[in-house]
Amino acid sequence: AGGLISDATEIIFDDPNIKATPILPADPNRALLRATATVDERTRVGSHRCWLVTPHGITGSVPFVVGAWKEIGQKEPNDTPELAQTITYPATLIGAIDQPGDRDVYAFEVSAGHELVFQVVTQPLRSRLQAVLTLRDEGGMILSEARPQTGHAEVILGYKFNKSSRYTLQVTDAEGAAGGDVNYRINV
Repeated sequence: AGGLISDATEIIFDDPNIKATPILPADPNRALLRATATVDERTRVGSHRCWLVTPHGITGSVPFVVGAWKEIGQKEPNDTPELAQTITYPATLIGAIDQPGDRDVYAFEVSAGHELVFQVVTQPLRSRLQAVLTLRDEGGMILSEARPQTGHAEVILGYKFNKSSRYTLQVTDAEGAAGGDVNYRINV
């Protein structure tokens, strides 16, 4: 990302099934480009890149992800189990650790005997997040936790639920990092 992109004339993608056109008039903030995009159903699920063609040249690539499930954006406040954002699955949770010490908490219902897998996606997004996932029961007891491991790019937590109940999943950063580049996608 950088400056002088608001006057982009073309948006190029690594998949011909993704199309976008800049919205005119250009944004007065020269470092911002607004566009209308369409993602065809034939688009490959996974990491993609795009480039902008401007009068100043072609930008470096910017990564983004196309998912197969509905996407649920984080809604603040969701920092405690009492304020947890309720979700349904399958879904992809999209959020960010906005300030040091921030935590995002999601709540969901599960039936006894079901197993869920929570997969954090950060590296394709160039995120600095070192995700820590903490799964708790309705009483707040920690059932499982997953942390970054040496040699493993992403954090995955799987759990088989013994009883039907409401549970919470908490997302934090292992190093206390925060900001616009400490974002995540979690596939549930």
